[in-house]
Amino acid sequence: MDGETLSIVKRVVPVYPLFSRKRGEEGKAVILVTIQSGRVTDAEVERSSGSTRLDAAALRAARQWVFSDNVTVRARIPFLFRLDT
Repeated sequence: MDGETLSIVKRVVPVYPLFSRKRGEEGKAVILVTIQSGRVTDAEVERSSGSTRLDAAALRAARQWVFSDNVTVRARIPFLFRLDT
């Protein structure tokens, strides 16, 4: 299931790590989350961005998301890290 198809109460945007910005790191991380009663109870990297720093930032953000759906479900949340040029 796509996490963005659920009813999102709180969406947290990841902080782009400064070191990653300086190194020009970009990528897309896909985080697989387990949602129980609207809260993320587990999160793991399903597909890496290619950078451990970007993946960690995506995980931190995903763990803070809150949903209004009162279900237990696993969902994918994509996070795109792109530098504006």
